[in-house]
Amino acid sequence: MYSIIELLKGSKFEGDIPLITAMFDKKTKLMFVGPEDPHFIRFGWLNDNASELSIRAGQLKLPG
Repeated sequence: MYSIIELLKGSKFEGDIPLITAMFDKKTKLMFVGPEDPHFIRFGWLNDNASELSIRAGQLKLPG
């Protein structure tokens, strides 16, 4: 199971976990098509980037 809490623990985005989960529930979850497709949670600004966390331009990429 994919855990955003474990992924972001100790990162500069750890404080954004409540916002990320809220945005997931509000937008991303409604757009799920299939488990093979990646999904994105928009939560930040364009300059929010961390490739090691799959965050680019304020979006967290969830693997399919």
